[in-house]
Amino acid sequence: TGKVDGPAALFDNNSGTAAAVSAVAYTPNRPNDVVSFYTVTSSTAGNPTGWVLKGSFDGKTWATIDSRQGQTFQWQRQTRAFQVANPSRYTQYRLEFTGTPTVAEVEFLAKPTPACTQTITGTRNGPLQVNGVVCLQDATVNGPVQINAGGSLYSFGGSITGPVNGV
Repeated sequence: TGKVDGPAALFDNNSGTAAAVSAVAYTPNRPNDVVSFYTVTSSTAGNPTGWVLKGSFDGKTWATIDSRQGQTFQWQRQTRAFQVANPSRYTQYRLEFTGTPTVAEVEFLAKPTPACTQTITGTRNGPLQVNGVVCLQDATVNGPVQINAGGSLYSFGGSITGPVNGV
């Protein structure tokens, strides 16, 4: 789930509705969720043939993470799934269509960030050993960070001023 920006008909879970669209945007509920697949459902006319999926960390600078050209839909209201060519942990996504086709549905499929086993807030001085899933929530870590085997580190704002090493 997340916030979508575009014609409501594209996100109503009803392929019987459609809208002409040039772009749609998606912001995951939780930053760092990875969109690894997305779907596009054709309408009854004016189907999309090409598009570019972009990701951004700040809403200003965008990276192309998937691009499709010459796409066809074999029947009306067909849903096709596409794997993102270069997925990453972006905070915002934008799907830009070539021209202004009529589309029935768009869906972004995100792999959620794992649940945190430890959350660090504020300022932490000294070394940090990462075991399990450690989340930095607007935290500053002053010192070295060691990510141990099986450990994961997620940052939701803040900074790390020491070196980061992993096993």
